[in-house]
Amino acid sequence: MKNINIKSTKKFQTIFMSFVFPFEEKEEDIAKYCILPSLLMYSNYKYKTEDSFKKAKIKNYILNYNVRSQIIGTSGYFTFNIAIPNTHSIKELNLKNIFSFIKDCIYKPNIINKGFIPTEVKREIEIVKLKVQNKEKELTGFLDLLVPRTIDDEGILKRSIYNNIDQLKKITPKNLYQFYQKNIQTKCPYIFIVGDVSKKEMTDLCLKYFDLNKELAIPQKSYYHFLKVKQEKPNIIKLNKDFKESAISLCFKFENISPKDQMNVYLLKRILSSNVTHLLFNKLRTEAGLVYSVDTINRFRYNVFEIVAYANKDNLDVIKKKVLEVLDELKNPIFMADLLKKIVADEKLLKIGEKDYQINIMDDLINDYFESWINSKKQLSLIKKIKEKDIINLVNRMKLDTCFYVMEMDNE
Repeated sequence: MKNINIKSTKKFQTIFMSFVFPFEEKEEDIAKYCILPSLLMYSNYKYKTEDSFKKAKIKNYILNYNVRSQIIGTSGYFTFNIAIPNTHSIKELNLKNIFSFIKDCIYKPNIINKGFIPTEVKREIEIVKLKVQNKEKELTGFLDLLVPRTIDDEGILKRSIYNNIDQLKKITPKNLYQFYQKNIQTKCPYIFIVGDVSKKEMTDLCLKYFDLNKELAIPQKSYYHFLKVKQEKPNIIKLNKDFKESAISLCFKFENISPKDQMNVYLLKRILSSNVTHLLFNKLRTEAGLVYSVDTINRFRYNVFEIVAYANKDNLDVIKKKVLEVLDELKNPIFMADLLKKIVADEKLLKIGEKDYQINIMDDLINDYFESWINSKKQLSLIKKIKEKDIINLVNRMKLDTCFYVMEMDNE
């Protein structure tokens, strides 16, 4: 069946299963897809309390169960993940009972009067509010919110609950339940299984417990929304805030960006901030003693590349100058070739290590199916083909869009 994907391997003692429901991401639904997973993670119609639900998981030998919503570009996915021992490890494990349990978790939530439990909805709303408030109180979180709010003039990058907190006021147990019915309860999932399993047995169980007559949602696959390079000169934004340290964030966009640049940008990030090269760290901290820490943030799907440094506010202008010097040094072919050689060697080791993690195999299986990311094997193949001229070309297309100065206030 096209929506059942099974990778049988004897390498692991556990079985991972993911049940995926694509949905259309809409700006007006941000709060709903933020709140919904928590309401489906700790109870269902049969086990109405968190305690009884937990006991049921233990009884069924369930090692892990979680629900999450994920937005990739502007495509949405709800995923129900479950991990269990394989049947060779625990003879008492009953796969039929586990499939029945996960089916109930997906299709039979704990509801009353055609809506989720009001007290539970209220609790989750308050948790999200607190999370948003706490994020704004620390510098890293503040910057993480400031950047999308400022550089995104198309309203895509800032489509998160942090920028749409007012939507929580409109959530009710009933409209949230209707959203769940539309996107999950009336749909058939895409099923992914990794572990020491019989493909036929698992396929038969999927067919028995999941109604293939239900609609299979078509994934949007709109994974990229590249923000345009618009201004010739960078915006300079300076803010004084009540933090105990200061930071400078240099936000770049790339001219003529395309999905084909994905691995080039990934390598640029590794060249600048990996533990193999220490390029920015050495320049800004080891050699100059200017920063407490420095990092890069790659928001490739939106064409935003950020270099952020935390430091004393008196050093911010010098840091900016040094960062631009580092980027200019990357245009030297001999220097770039040496850096690229180190990174490629390290990538080979990383990819070997990733094979030991079952979750990476599951991620590759899902990403391959939905074409949402490049699998580990293909990543390494592409990386080996990238030359220094490709990264230099990318650096030449980097344009500083906005420079943020967030400075601690002077003590009086």
